[in-house]
Amino acid sequence: MSDQAHIAHRIRERGDLRGKPRVFLAMHPADREKYLEKLIGILHGQLDCVLYYVEDGDGQIGADRLPETLDDIQLIVAAVTGRLLRGSNEAIDGIIPYALDHNIPVLPLMMEEGLNDKYKKRFGDLQYLVPDDPDRTAIPFDQKLRAFLQEVIVSDETAGKVRDAFDALIFLSYRKKDRAYARELMRLVHRCSGCRDIAFWYDEFLVPGEDFNDGIRRSLDESDLFMLVVTPSLLEDPNFVLLHEYPAARAAGKKIFPVEMLKTGRQSLEKLYEELPPCVRGTGDEKWNAALAEQVKRLAVRTGRDDPGHKFLIGLAYLDGINMEVDTGRGAALIREAAEAGLEEAMRRLSAMYASGKGVKRNADEALRWQKELCDKLWDRYRGLPADDPPRARELLETMDRDLNKLTDRLYKTRKLREVYSCLHAYKTLLEETEDDLLPGRKHSLAVCCAKIGDIETAVDDTFRAEGSYRRSAELFGEILGADGSDSAKCDLYIALRGLTQTLRRRYRNEEALCEIDRILSLLDSIGDPEFAASLSNDLSGMHRLRGQILADLKREEEAGEEFKKALDIAEEAYAARPGTRTGNGLSDICDILRIMSFRKGDDRAGEEYTRREAAIVENQLKEAIEKGTQTVHLRNLLGLFHTILREKDAAAACYRSCLEADEEDPDSPAVLKARADACFALSELMPEGDREDHFRQGVALAERLIAKTGAPEYIAGLADRIEKRAGDDPDRLEEAFEWRQDLTERIRDHANRIRRDSLREKIDLIYEKHPETKKPRIMICGADDSLREQILSALKDTDCRICRSRPGMSDLPDLHAAVRPDLTILVLPREGGPSLEPLRFLKRSIDKNARFIAIARRDDRGAADEALALGAAECLKAPADMTALKAAAARQCALIRSTGSAE
Repeated sequence: MSDQAHIAHRIRERGDLRGKPRVFLAMHPADREKYLEKLIGILHGQLDCVLYYVEDGDGQIGADRLPETLDDIQLIVAAVTGRLLRGSNEAIDGIIPYALDHNIPVLPLMMEEGLNDKYKKRFGDLQYLVPDDPDRTAIPFDQKLRAFLQEVIVSDETAGKVRDAFDALIFLSYRKKDRAYARELMRLVHRCSGCRDIAFWYDEFLVPGEDFNDGIRRSLDESDLFMLVVTPSLLEDPNFVLLHEYPAARAAGKKIFPVEMLKTGRQSLEKLYEELPPCVRGTGDEKWNAALAEQVKRLAVRTGRDDPGHKFLIGLAYLDGINMEVDTGRGAALIREAAEAGLEEAMRRLSAMYASGKGVKRNADEALRWQKELCDKLWDRYRGLPADDPPRARELLETMDRDLNKLTDRLYKTRKLREVYSCLHAYKTLLEETEDDLLPGRKHSLAVCCAKIGDIETAVDDTFRAEGSYRRSAELFGEILGADGSDSAKCDLYIALRGLTQTLRRRYRNEEALCEIDRILSLLDSIGDPEFAASLSNDLSGMHRLRGQILADLKREEEAGEEFKKALDIAEEAYAARPGTRTGNGLSDICDILRIMSFRKGDDRAGEEYTRREAAIVENQLKEAIEKGTQTVHLRNLLGLFHTILREKDAAAACYRSCLEADEEDPDSPAVLKARADACFALSELMPEGDREDHFRQGVALAERLIAKTGAPEYIAGLADRIEKRAGDDPDRLEEAFEWRQDLTERIRDHANRIRRDSLREKIDLIYEKHPETKKPRIMICGADDSLREQILSALKDTDCRICRSRPGMSDLPDLHAAVRPDLTILVLPREGGPSLEPLRFLKRSIDKNARFIAIARRDDRGAADEALALGAAECLKAPADMTALKAAAARQCALIRSTGSAE
């Protein structure tokens, strides 16, 4: 293990640290040189705080020092890079988990692109911010960071109110090495009746380089009592308490209260500390309580300060450690009491605490609940305002504007779209009924609200209403643009027009969509700031690409090709200026479209050139992914595809093999399973005939694992297609494809898939008519639980038959029998006969009177067994069935089926 780390700190400006927020920067040691100063600049640009960080090389804090290092911290800021997420390091394995476990908020800042998959594995659903986000259509990073910090960090103004709320200030004097005892003493004081609101000053607030005597003198002047932490450390000579703090307290005439936290020789103390009063043992017992109560009396502590506003401020003091020890449990409890009493600021803070995980476990539902209660209270206040009080109305409307926006954000995060929609409509009504002079920025808020409503209507496929919402948003943003003409106003209008264009396209109104795209292109071309314009290059390229796609839909191929080339030129410039995942994917997508168009027109030379461009982009992305330690299999697959298109078989095969061999952190993730299954199927097409089958079966096995993991219909359909394509006239392969088609039919109601399933069944049956010797009896198992089914499968594994994948219960039996048409059904009878056998009666009566089945009845259910025999069961066994007897019975029935060629 490396040497213990030195914890350094940085402040924005020299001065007293009392009440300043404490933030810890967590990062991989190798990233400090590149990102430390940048992060310090970002945070100090927004917040006057103390920034702590590990200063030296690979030095580690160590698990035993994490509590003393982090327990007083209000926020952990994590620099997320490939190095941080790859492998093991103290930041990702120690600091961040400790913070999350101890309810210290964590703000991840994404410093590199292409890390989303690894990030989710390490951080789950914790939201991150991107300092260098090139997307100018999104809310700016500075604005997002400011909003986050306002929710997590107490402002200077509020911290001042907190300090004013304290009853008294105790100067706490102790040796640095006794910090743990100082904390314990603060806790002992605050546990005593009437001492909840007492604050402390202690020398961690002094900045190295400050005039210590001035700092001590100022703090002693403000304090009401000098409390001394007594341990044997006070006897060491020299020490700062002995040389400076104790003499200054005596000179200032302060009452001295020594508390013995560790047994210390009295005679030795008296030799060093003149006129030291008798020590009180800090035990928390009755004697301690009485001694403290006597001292507290002299402080003239005020009692009865239990109104919600006071509780809230003291709760913040405990939560953030403002002039006292951090006690998040007590702080959260006081803030909750104030919120339950109806204090709006406490509701707002409690909602933010649950959203960020500050002092409480992160809980999106609780964050939402408190934000809702706050907004309901604000609505009630608004409805009760007198009509002739514009100043109060203006103030309240500005508050409601912020809190209703925050409510929609909370709702979005819980994916409650219906509630978001309802909330946005209520907010829209409020904005429409409000006068401009009462709420500055009302028009902008209304335009944003309409655009958000359009987004939700699009998400639920209500394109008719979405069109109206986007048009209203565009109209309002157009009015704002007409008034100020700024680039940011142009960007706002572009966002509304983009939503409108996509909605028109979804409604097949392509000519109108083209008109809106022309408006967008004109708008983007008119942006004056070159840096702003460059940041929107991906959007400009995307609009030309969308215009090309619409023209292609309208069969205007030449015009479409010109638009795609314009998009390509812009995307190439963007990629050259800022190589990365976002610009690379944008360029690759356009090359892909032009590649397909070129090959379709017979221009193989152009098609191959676009393919090479895509391959070059993916090669760069693969190198970057290998360096970052992120997932590479999909990139290796893409390279294999491009080499295949270019008829470079050896290079393609090497890429596909590397996909199978790459060391991935999570080899069983759906993305990795899919990529490797595709690689196997691709290799089966490239390999010599003798090697193809092994690769194909390996691909099938991987695809089956993928389906078992996800159950995604598209994967089932894809596997069925691959097996059917490879089968030719092989009935065994076709039966396998049919089973997957049937599996898909049971999962989704899709008419086209049913047609494909039924046509496949007909094809198989025609092959059996021509070649009856190729047919294997189809057996379906019905009514068995998973355990019994596995036993039956194991018993029949050496039998020359085909077991259907379907797992019907009794109620599913008639429909599945009609679709699958098994030759033999192994039927586990329900516990009781009578009506529970009705599906079997219906099957025998209406679908297939010759249906052959082996019944397995419960030993104690003679009635079900008798009825099954009466309904024509070929054989009836008792459960739990003897698997040897079942195997013999199945073999007999299969032999009869083969000898007669039917189930009769």
